[in-house]
Amino acid sequence: MAESSDNPPAPPKYPSNDPQWKYVRMVKEDCRNDLKCIFCGTTTKGGISRAKYHIDGGSTSVKVCTEAPPAVVEEIRSFKLNKAAATAKKNNFKISAPTYGIHHEDPGEAPIPPSSMSMTMDSQKRPRQTRPMDMYLTADKGKQTTINEAWKKEFRVKVCMAISEWMYDAAIPFNALTYPNFQNMLNHIGQYGLGLQGPSMYEAKVHFLSKAVENVDNDYIKL
Repeated sequence: MAESSDNPPAPPKYPSNDPQWKYVRMVKEDCRNDLKCIFCGTTTKGGISRAKYHIDGGSTSVKVCTEAPPAVVEEIRSFKLNKAAATAKKNNFKISAPTYGIHHEDPGEAPIPPSSMSMTMDSQKRPRQTRPMDMYLTADKGKQTTINEAWKKEFRVKVCMAISEWMYDAAIPFNALTYPNFQNMLNHIGQYGLGLQGPSMYEAKVHFLSKAVENVDNDYIKL
Protein backbone atom coordinates (compact mmCIF):
# COMPACT_ATOMS: atom_id res chain seq x y z
CA MET A 1 0.00 0.00 0.00
CA ALA A 2 1.45 3.33 -1.04
CA GLU A 3 1.99 5.89 1.67
CA SER A 4 0.02 9.12 1.30
CA SER A 5 2.02 12.31 1.43
CA ASP A 6 0.94 14.94 3.95
CA ASN A 7 3.29 17.61 2.59
CA PRO A 8 1.43 20.80 1.56
CA PRO A 9 1.70 21.85 -2.09
CA ALA A 10 4.55 24.20 -2.89
CA PRO A 11 3.53 27.86 -3.25
CA PRO A 12 3.35 29.12 -6.83
CA LYS A 13 6.45 30.81 -8.22
CA TYR A 14 6.01 34.30 -9.64
CA PRO A 15 8.35 36.11 -12.07
CA SER A 16 9.00 38.83 -9.47
CA ASN A 17 7.94 40.05 -6.04
CA ASP A 18 5.32 42.32 -7.63
CA PRO A 19 2.02 41.46 -5.86
CA GLN A 20 0.11 41.95 -9.12
CA TRP A 21 1.31 38.53 -10.28
CA LYS A 22 -1.01 36.94 -7.71
CA TYR A 23 -4.03 38.37 -9.50
CA VAL A 24 -3.25 37.56 -13.14
CA ARG A 25 -2.69 34.50 -15.28
CA MET A 26 -0.58 34.29 -18.43
CA VAL A 27 -2.76 33.81 -21.50
CA LYS A 28 0.14 32.04 -23.23
CA GLU A 29 2.75 30.00 -21.43
CA ASP A 30 5.90 31.98 -20.60
CA CYS A 31 4.42 35.12 -22.22
CA ARG A 32 4.36 38.01 -19.76
CA ASN A 33 2.84 40.47 -22.21
CA ASP A 34 -0.76 39.20 -22.28
CA LEU A 35 -2.13 38.83 -18.74
CA LYS A 36 -5.66 37.86 -17.70
CA CYS A 37 -7.25 39.32 -14.57
CA ILE A 38 -8.52 36.61 -12.18
CA PHE A 39 -11.34 38.85 -10.96
CA CYS A 40 -13.09 39.98 -14.16
CA GLY A 41 -11.35 37.95 -16.86
CA THR A 42 -10.09 40.99 -18.79
CA THR A 43 -6.85 40.47 -20.71
CA THR A 44 -4.40 43.38 -20.76
CA LYS A 45 -1.45 43.75 -23.11
CA GLY A 46 1.79 45.42 -22.13
CA GLY A 47 3.03 43.36 -19.22
CA ILE A 48 2.59 43.61 -15.47
CA SER A 49 2.60 47.44 -15.44
CA ARG A 50 -0.59 47.72 -17.48
CA ALA A 51 -2.11 44.90 -15.42
CA LYS A 52 -1.55 47.05 -12.32
CA TYR A 53 -3.26 49.99 -14.03
CA HIS A 54 -6.22 47.67 -14.66
CA ILE A 55 -6.52 47.08 -10.90
CA ASP A 56 -5.78 50.51 -9.43
CA GLY A 57 -7.08 52.72 -12.24
CA GLY A 58 -3.77 54.52 -12.67
CA SER A 59 -4.14 55.05 -16.42
CA THR A 60 -7.03 56.36 -18.49
CA SER A 61 -5.93 54.16 -21.39
CA VAL A 62 -6.53 50.92 -19.46
CA LYS A 63 -9.98 49.61 -18.55
CA VAL A 64 -10.44 49.49 -14.77
CA CYS A 65 -11.43 46.25 -13.06
CA THR A 66 -14.76 46.61 -11.22
CA GLU A 67 -14.50 43.22 -9.51
CA ALA A 68 -11.22 43.62 -7.62
CA PRO A 69 -11.65 43.75 -3.81
CA PRO A 70 -10.76 47.09 -2.18
CA ALA A 71 -7.99 45.38 -0.19
CA VAL A 72 -6.33 44.25 -3.43
CA VAL A 73 -6.60 47.72 -4.96
CA GLU A 74 -5.00 49.21 -1.84
CA GLU A 75 -2.25 46.57 -1.91
CA ILE A 76 -1.30 47.43 -5.48
CA ARG A 77 -1.38 51.19 -4.85
CA SER A 78 0.76 50.84 -1.71
CA PHE A 79 3.30 48.72 -3.58
CA LYS A 80 3.59 51.32 -6.36
CA LEU A 81 3.94 54.19 -3.88
CA ASN A 82 6.60 52.39 -1.83
CA LYS A 83 8.52 51.48 -4.98
CA ALA A 84 8.37 55.07 -6.23
CA ALA A 85 9.53 56.38 -2.84
CA ALA A 86 12.46 53.94 -2.79
CA THR A 87 13.46 54.95 -6.32
CA ALA A 88 13.28 58.65 -5.45
CA LYS A 89 15.38 58.11 -2.33
CA LYS A 90 17.98 56.19 -4.33
CA ASN A 91 18.13 58.84 -7.06
CA ASN A 92 18.43 61.68 -4.55
CA PHE A 93 21.44 59.94 -3.03
CA LYS A 94 23.10 59.62 -6.40
CA ILE A 95 22.41 63.25 -7.24
CA SER A 96 24.04 64.51 -4.05
CA ALA A 97 27.04 62.19 -4.30
CA PRO A 98 29.09 64.28 -6.78
CA THR A 99 29.22 67.34 -4.47
CA TYR A 100 31.29 65.76 -1.71
CA GLY A 101 35.01 65.04 -1.73
CA ILE A 102 35.46 65.10 -5.51
CA HIS A 103 37.31 67.76 -7.48
CA HIS A 104 35.19 69.50 -10.13
CA GLU A 105 37.07 70.23 -13.38
CA ASP A 106 34.06 71.83 -15.09
CA PRO A 107 33.81 75.54 -14.14
CA GLY A 108 30.05 75.33 -14.59
CA GLU A 109 29.71 72.87 -11.74
CA ALA A 110 29.22 73.73 -8.08
CA PRO A 111 32.39 74.46 -6.05
CA ILE A 112 33.54 72.04 -3.38
CA PRO A 113 32.14 72.90 0.07
CA PRO A 114 34.71 73.94 2.73
CA SER A 115 33.92 70.84 4.78
CA SER A 116 34.82 68.54 1.91
CA MET A 117 38.01 70.56 1.21
CA SER A 118 39.24 69.93 4.73
CA MET A 119 38.31 66.29 4.35
CA THR A 120 40.38 66.13 1.15
CA MET A 121 43.42 67.67 2.87
CA ASP A 122 43.13 65.26 5.77
CA SER A 123 43.00 62.36 3.35
CA GLN A 124 46.43 63.36 2.00
CA LYS A 125 47.95 62.54 5.39
CA ARG A 126 46.47 59.04 5.51
CA PRO A 127 46.69 56.03 3.15
CA ARG A 128 43.98 56.14 0.50
CA GLN A 129 40.98 53.90 1.13
CA THR A 130 38.89 52.45 -1.66
CA ARG A 131 35.29 53.70 -1.67
CA PRO A 132 32.30 52.37 -3.63
CA MET A 133 32.20 55.49 -5.80
CA ASP A 134 35.86 55.02 -6.79
CA MET A 135 34.72 52.77 -9.62
CA TYR A 136 33.46 55.92 -11.36
CA LEU A 137 36.82 57.74 -11.10
CA THR A 138 39.56 57.43 -13.70
CA ALA A 139 43.08 58.87 -13.62
CA ASP A 140 44.02 60.97 -16.64
CA LYS A 141 47.29 62.95 -16.44
CA GLY A 142 46.79 63.63 -12.75
CA LYS A 143 43.22 64.86 -13.11
CA GLN A 144 40.12 63.25 -11.65
CA THR A 145 36.81 63.15 -13.44
CA THR A 146 33.55 63.58 -11.59
CA ILE A 147 30.93 60.85 -11.47
CA ASN A 148 28.54 63.12 -13.36
CA GLU A 149 29.21 61.49 -16.73
CA ALA A 150 28.68 57.95 -15.44
CA TRP A 151 25.64 59.00 -13.42
CA LYS A 152 24.04 60.83 -16.35
CA LYS A 153 24.48 57.81 -18.60
CA GLU A 154 22.81 55.54 -16.04
CA PHE A 155 20.01 57.99 -15.26
CA ARG A 156 19.30 58.63 -18.96
CA VAL A 157 18.40 54.96 -19.34
CA LYS A 158 15.84 55.31 -16.54
CA VAL A 159 14.39 58.50 -18.02
CA CYS A 160 14.13 57.02 -21.52
CA MET A 161 12.49 53.90 -20.09
CA ALA A 162 9.90 56.01 -18.27
CA ILE A 163 9.17 57.99 -21.46
CA SER A 164 8.87 54.79 -23.50
CA GLU A 165 6.49 53.15 -21.00
CA TRP A 166 4.32 56.27 -21.06
CA MET A 167 4.22 56.09 -24.86
CA TYR A 168 3.20 52.42 -24.73
CA ASP A 169 0.43 53.10 -22.20
CA ALA A 170 -0.96 56.09 -24.12
CA ALA A 171 -0.48 54.46 -27.56
CA ILE A 172 1.59 57.42 -28.78
CA PRO A 173 3.15 56.82 -32.23
CA PHE A 174 6.92 56.46 -32.25
CA ASN A 175 7.42 59.23 -34.82
CA ALA A 176 6.23 61.69 -32.16
CA LEU A 177 9.81 61.53 -30.83
CA THR A 178 11.02 63.27 -34.01
CA TYR A 179 8.94 66.41 -33.38
CA PRO A 180 11.09 69.45 -32.45
CA ASN A 181 8.75 70.29 -29.58
CA PHE A 182 9.62 66.98 -27.90
CA GLN A 183 13.22 68.06 -27.28
CA ASN A 184 11.96 71.49 -26.25
CA MET A 185 9.76 69.79 -23.66
CA LEU A 186 12.70 67.76 -22.32
CA ASN A 187 14.81 70.91 -22.00
CA HIS A 188 12.15 72.67 -19.91
CA ILE A 189 11.63 69.61 -17.71
CA GLY A 190 15.37 69.41 -17.11
CA GLN A 191 15.50 73.10 -16.17
CA TYR A 192 12.66 72.62 -13.68
CA GLY A 193 14.29 69.64 -11.96
CA LEU A 194 12.76 67.06 -9.63
CA GLY A 195 9.16 67.20 -8.46
CA LEU A 196 7.52 68.62 -11.59
CA GLN A 197 3.75 68.11 -11.55
CA GLY A 198 2.55 67.69 -15.12
CA PRO A 199 -0.52 69.41 -16.57
CA SER A 200 -3.94 68.03 -15.74
CA MET A 201 -6.32 66.89 -18.47
CA TYR A 202 -8.30 70.13 -18.02
CA GLU A 203 -5.19 72.33 -18.24
CA ALA A 204 -3.99 70.63 -21.43
CA LYS A 205 -7.46 70.66 -23.00
CA VAL A 206 -8.48 74.22 -22.07
CA HIS A 207 -5.87 76.50 -20.51
CA PHE A 208 -2.71 75.54 -22.39
CA LEU A 209 -4.59 74.85 -25.62
CA SER A 210 -5.88 78.42 -25.67
CA LYS A 211 -2.35 79.72 -24.96
CA ALA A 212 -0.98 77.60 -27.81
CA VAL A 213 -3.60 79.02 -30.19
CA GLU A 214 -2.73 82.52 -29.00
CA ASN A 215 0.98 81.90 -29.65
CA VAL A 216 0.23 80.70 -33.18
CA ASP A 217 -1.90 83.80 -33.83
CA ASN A 218 0.88 86.07 -32.58
CA ASP A 219 3.44 84.34 -34.80
CA TYR A 220 1.10 84.76 -37.78
CA ILE A 221 0.70 88.49 -37.06
CA LYS A 222 4.49 88.92 -36.94
CA LEU A 223 4.72 87.44 -40.41
